[in-house]
Amino acid sequence: MRTLLRVLGLDSTPDFPALPAPAPVLADGKLERCVVFIGGVRTGTTVFRHMLGTHPRITDRFEIFNSNTPHGFYPFYRDYLKQQPEAIFPEQNLTTFSYYLTKLNAADDLSLVDIKYEHLAHLPAPWRMPLSPPALLRYVRDLNLKVIHLRRNPFHSLLSNQVALQTQRYTLYRGADVAPPTSEIRERVNRHELEANIRERRRVTRLVDDMIPEARRLSFD
Repeated sequence: MRTLLRVLGLDSTPDFPALPAPAPVLADGKLERCVVFIGGVRTGTTVFRHMLGTHPRITDRFEIFNSNTPHGFYPFYRDYLKQQPEAIFPEQNLTTFSYYLTKLNAADDLSLVDIKYEHLAHLPAPWRMPLSPPALLRYVRDLNLKVIHLRRNPFHSLLSNQVALQTQRYTLYRGADVAPPTSEIRERVNRHELEANIRERRRVTRLVDDMIPEARRLSFD
């Protein structure tokens, strides 16, 4: 080692900074009162959540990893880092995610949170093999959260999402019984890209059903 350091032009071994201390677990809510909706885009999670959210003791918390959600994970994370800077390290992601969910559900009411397939990679693990299951799905499993898994034919949901992105119309207008009149929509589809997305959607669908125990998961099409 001394020879190697001399070759590198170093006289001594540098002092490495100590690893950050783990963030404290600050659980002041009821994690067991949180139910996670998991599904791909255009699978009906929004309609289902809104329907259940009409119950007086159920609160719909929307898509928590959508940047446009005011009480979503990212606004919480921004403020939390001011108090716990070490939470930036991926080793703290499970603790941080758990704390966020308890803050969402400090009351006795049931909270519904929506995590899309497309958001499952948003909370990485410190060490992860290529193509291994996303850490966020493992966090949901390890925290013993109840899961409602909505599945839809991947061709229909992916094509529907392309049309929604083009028209910027994702749902019916509030209070409307029928969709507003529209002109004919022509959507150009890249066949190879669509086929790849369908294969990936099917893979993630199987992964959710395989990783979340059946006793805590309701899956249906």
